Amino acid sequence: MLEKRSRVITLDHSEMEVVDPPSALMLIAEIMRGVQCSPKCRLHCELPTNDFVAEMLEKLDYWTIFGLKRAYRIQTNEQFVMRMTDRRTIPQMAKGIIEGFSDCCTFRPQQQKVLYKGLVECMDNVMGHAYPSDIRRSQIWLDKQWWMLAYKNLTDREVRLCFYDQGVGIPNTIRTRLKDRINPWRSDEDIIIDAVREGCYSRTKESTRGRGLPKLLEVIDGNEFSGDLSIYSDKSYCRFFSSDRYEKQRIVEPVQGTLITWRLSARHED
Repeated sequence: MLEKRSRVITLDHSEMEVVDPPSALMLIAEIMRGVQCSPKCRLHCELPTNDFVAEMLEKLDYWTIFGLKRAYRIQTNEQFVMRMTDRRTIPQMAKGIIEGFSDCCTFRPQQQKVLYKGLVECMDNVMGHAYPSDIRRSQIWLDKQWWMLAYKNLTDREVRLCFYDQGVGIPNTIRTRLKDRINPWRSDEDIIIDAVREGCYSRTKESTRGRGLPKLLEVIDGNEFSGDLSIYSDKSYCRFFSSDRYEKQRIVEPVQGTLITWRLSARHED
């Protein structure tokens, strides 16, 4: 797909049986990367036969990438609040997401503040960490680009946020920047867990920096809500239900960069 001599980039969706919003967001990012690598090529696609998949992608304006627009009859429960990509930190975006969630989950002022700071810090972290300048030329990247998706399910009273970059990943970033403080034998999964629980990958020594992931976890730790925070980075997967309850595993297919998915529900879980 990223071959510069390509004349056509073809994506065959015909056998897709299921797709979730985070996967779709990563696919959009990869298409953007392919187009930059081969700017003169044409995009072509084979449409899915599964209407649920087709409508889910349509709700994300996915088909407009190929110059297509179709109407599908099946109704998914997800309502998309915002999808965007940029190379800057945009505080107004965080405010817009919180406002868009208001009819699904009612956040107290302190929770709004925590969530706002967490979202802004996620963008800041991409600017400062995800795309290091010393290896930037050796990778086919959209430099400092991030992709974000916020959506909600009014029936289940759940809100979700996906944040994605195609950089070097959290473990590689921490090992490079804090190489004198990181045990080389420590697993990537444990490094991610420390970053989420303690905010250990600040780009400065200021106590207020590097707190993006812990801020998102702080909202989940609130008594009024239940939820989880999942992080995919390279070959690592970590999922947090609270600061003290989490799971981790190695994954077979590596993720290009880092995908953060965050879920918050107004319902209590037993």
